[in-house]
Amino acid sequence: MTAPSWQARLLNPLLKYTVKPVLFPRIATPLRMRLTARAFAQVEKLRPSPARAQFEPVLEADFAGEWVSTGKPTDRVLLYFHGGGYMIMSPRGYRDFTAALAQAFSARVLAVDYRQGADYPWPAPLHDALASYDWLLDQGIAPENIILGGDSAGGHLTLSTLLAIRDLDLPMPRGGIALSPWANMGCDFLSHDANRDSDVLLDLQAVRSNAAFQCQGSDARDPVNSPAFADYHGLPPLHIVASTSEILLDDARAVRDAALAAGVEVDYREWEGMPHAFPIFYPLLPEAQAAVDDMAGFATRLFSHKLSD
Repeated sequence: MTAPSWQARLLNPLLKYTVKPVLFPRIATPLRMRLTARAFAQVEKLRPSPARAQFEPVLEADFAGEWVSTGKPTDRVLLYFHGGGYMIMSPRGYRDFTAALAQAFSARVLAVDYRQGADYPWPAPLHDALASYDWLLDQGIAPENIILGGDSAGGHLTLSTLLAIRDLDLPMPRGGIALSPWANMGCDFLSHDANRDSDVLLDLQAVRSNAAFQCQGSDARDPVNSPAFADYHGLPPLHIVASTSEILLDDARAVRDAALAAGVEVDYREWEGMPHAFPIFYPLLPEAQAAVDDMAGFATRLFSHKLSD
């Protein structure tokens, strides 16, 4: 690992002292969650969409989202789940990133606008994620041409969806990408407390409060809630990214270890001193650009290999 770039050294304190204090309510009541979600939705509306990609809404009975493409014909699809703690953000706020992924992957991106927030706690997002995958299959897209991906809560949703696809005996996609996955809703790994000050984006108390809301009184360590504790047998190759300074570092490591123990191929990357889910800061950080290149390399390798390889 190399030291953070000067861009990261500038961004980190900016996030820590401006975004982190207001990102999530430290006590996740429905009212506070709704107010936070509305505020972030207004910010998203102010962001211009990148001109290098086309965005086409998808409105189905069981889920909503948007296609992101660069205009090049392709049968490859990245099914992407945005982050935001199952509380904030949407595909609109991720357009710079999903456009970059579409270009780097030479694929179309289906960014899912899954249900979330005070009215739709976990596992409502999982139902929408499975519906979006079923819809892709119904459109005639071969599962071997699909990769699932997501960051933070979207990383949690990626892993949970892959596990559900296996348990439902559905055709398995080609692979999965999890960026800083929130994989333990118990929030009791060593890094949760050890990195509470070095994490420039996530506040531990807020994450724990949100986790309690998402679990709705169920066991946080149940693999249905926390894929860190799941059995990964039968899953496709995974690409996992984390920062050494984030509170969710051990979440990523736990997923890596569980997947390797089950014989799953894992491409694991740790970066020093990066913000949580730092690839989404593309193209502000050179590390984010490098991470996107790594992800694209992983996808290209999977897509180029025959299933029997």
